[in-house]
Amino acid sequence: MNSLPPFLKDHALLAAWLAFLHWTAYVPLAWSLIRGQAPFKLLGLTLGLPLGLAVGLLSNFQAFFILVVAAQHFTLPTLICLSVTLSGCMLALLCWCVPRWHEPPPTIPISKAYCSATVWLAALAALAALGLFSAQVFATTPNVFVAWDSVVSWNRWATEWSEQTTPIFTMGYPQLLPTGLASLYSWFGSQKVEPVARWFMLVFPLGTCLLFLDGFHRLKNASFLWGMACWLVMLRFAFGDMADSGYADVPASFFVALAAYLLLLGHLRQIPGELAFLGSALCCAGAVLTKQPGGIAWLLWLILAALHAPMRRSLATPWRFLLGCSLVFVTLAVPWYAYTAWKIRQGTDVTNLGYLVSTIHRDRDALERLMQAFQGPVTNALEGFGSPTVTAAVMTALLLLSLHTRLGHILVLAICLPYTLLWAVLFSYDIRNIMPVIPILCLVLGMGASRTLDLVAQFVRRSEPSATDRTALNDGKGWQLALGLKRGMMTSVVLAVSALSALLPLSIRDIEYLHLRLQRQSLNPALNEALLSYANSPGFNGQVVTTYAGMLVIDELKNHVPSFKTNPNPSPALQQALLTEKSWCEIQPLAPHWSNVRYLLLHKPFMQAVVDQGLRDGTLHMELEMDGVRLVKTQCPA
Repeated sequence: MNSLPPFLKDHALLAAWLAFLHWTAYVPLAWSLIRGQAPFKLLGLTLGLPLGLAVGLLSNFQAFFILVVAAQHFTLPTLICLSVTLSGCMLALLCWCVPRWHEPPPTIPISKAYCSATVWLAALAALAALGLFSAQVFATTPNVFVAWDSVVSWNRWATEWSEQTTPIFTMGYPQLLPTGLASLYSWFGSQKVEPVARWFMLVFPLGTCLLFLDGFHRLKNASFLWGMACWLVMLRFAFGDMADSGYADVPASFFVALAAYLLLLGHLRQIPGELAFLGSALCCAGAVLTKQPGGIAWLLWLILAALHAPMRRSLATPWRFLLGCSLVFVTLAVPWYAYTAWKIRQGTDVTNLGYLVSTIHRDRDALERLMQAFQGPVTNALEGFGSPTVTAAVMTALLLLSLHTRLGHILVLAICLPYTLLWAVLFSYDIRNIMPVIPILCLVLGMGASRTLDLVAQFVRRSEPSATDRTALNDGKGWQLALGLKRGMMTSVVLAVSALSALLPLSIRDIEYLHLRLQRQSLNPALNEALLSYANSPGFNGQVVTTYAGMLVIDELKNHVPSFKTNPNPSPALQQALLTEKSWCEIQPLAPHWSNVRYLLLHKPFMQAVVDQGLRDGTLHMELEMDGVRLVKTQCPA
């Protein structure tokens, strides 16, 4: 871990602010200089910030990849310089590709004009959803990462990147999110700042909200406000605490949404085709480097490039430019996957793709997987709304209502439905794998909600909205004024935040103390204290196999768990032994990395028959049981 200047060690908020600027390619800092230049003059603040976030994180990943894999060493100034250089190159490409574009934005509405009352209803719904989402966030923060995959994979990889080592056993997962967290840890000079890292994870759902707001401001269409409300409600009720959990699914959905939105604006001639194609190609690279399902964005890009003749004709040299965009994508995305494939071939990494798309589904055929996906993960997610049946019926009705426009047909039948079926057949072992398509689904639901209110308004008034109402909705003067104030105040805001963060007395040591305290309070505090007490006396005289993430979170306990820097794929013999519920003394020899295991700390439903049999025959001894979690000691014969 790099050493920090003493001033940053004593000013944690300033370190966090500098890390945020690093994530966003320093776009907020430079906004007063770039807001009048291409491409930001066309994008505006609400789209320029998400694009800055995408470019910043993509450049940060490339910088880590170059410095750690090739140079095997870096300092924080070197990381910053290389990342800024790469960001500058990407933004220069975007600036270069934008021609002198004087075409007036045509009015191509997604749906019919709405009376102002409908807009107010959509705005109130968006604000209410934001309030619900914020309430959940504030109720669960500050906190450390506690989700299983976040602890054993995503955040572990981030700590390894920050230690200037290539992560061990990534299982083929891309590393844009871990390198983003690693840059945060480098700015703090410490890995024990997970409460700050969880706050940083919120930039992805909020960045997606900015896309919805930009769509409403730019297209004067309430569907985007309803889409934003659906997005926040989905995160609040259907996907639990996934927004800041440390999983890569919400970040991947942000990149997919940004790529799709740029292509939509290009289709509507709101931005030049060159900017739409190249900007979305950069976002596609970010999506596929965040998580593999983000590849849906690149598939969408290829389809539009091949089949959307009007967008191609808007380019000066269509096929040459599209080939150049493809080369940019390949240059950014392929090296990591080629490097990972080489490591897998060398035997220093593995892939679990076969297990996730085949073995985990056992012997189910495609139809059975489809049924299981909707009866299992989808139903469980919809239970967050109360009744899954009622929620599914409402969503289906809104989807059908959205089909009244050509865009609705495309979004539902060409994107949402195919990806959902692909997810159900291949990746439905977890609902979070459907996340990349959720922002698009939310826009479709928003279109359905707007159509519903439009029909209600027509039924009540028995006529279309008057010309006066249309003008009041579509002139957008109030929104233009608000955005202009933001542009004029951006430099002042950046300077004010920098000054306040430098003056407030909060040291990195204070954050580390909070981190350690939150570790003990995470998940089940009583069980944590019981395990810590057991670790002190009589003490663990071997390693512990566990399904309780608290053992991996708390510093005093994590050393008693077998390392996850080993091949995570179980052998066929081990899989068969677990499936047939053989005794633990028969299972343990099949896993070499469990040779020093002397304890099992398992939730009661997990391997319940194995544990119960061991307790009866004396090969396992109960040490502790609390809240459905059992700690047993193995007593296998030598």
